[in-house]
Amino acid sequence: MLAAVVRDAFLASFRGGIILCAALVFIRAALAAATLAPVGPAAAVFEVAPLTCEHVATIAAPKPLTRGCEECVRTGDT
Repeated sequence: MLAAVVRDAFLASFRGGIILCAALVFIRAALAAATLAPVGPAAAVFEVAPLTCEHVATIAAPKPLTRGCEECVRTGDT
C-alpha cells in the first residue's frame, strides 16, 4: 500500500518535471523565433582576409636548441 503511494507520487512528480521542461523549451523556442530576424543574401557577404600579411617576410625559422628530438636526446636514443 505505502509502496504504491510512493510510486504514484514519484511518477506524478517525474511527469510534472517533464511537462515543465517541455513547456520551457517551447517558450524559449517561441522567444527565439520572435526575436530572430530573417537573413537576406546581403547579410551573408563578408570580407575575405588577405592570404598573406605584410610582415610575413620578417618571420624567421627558429633555430634548433638541441641536436635532434629533445626526448630522444634525453633518453639516449640518438
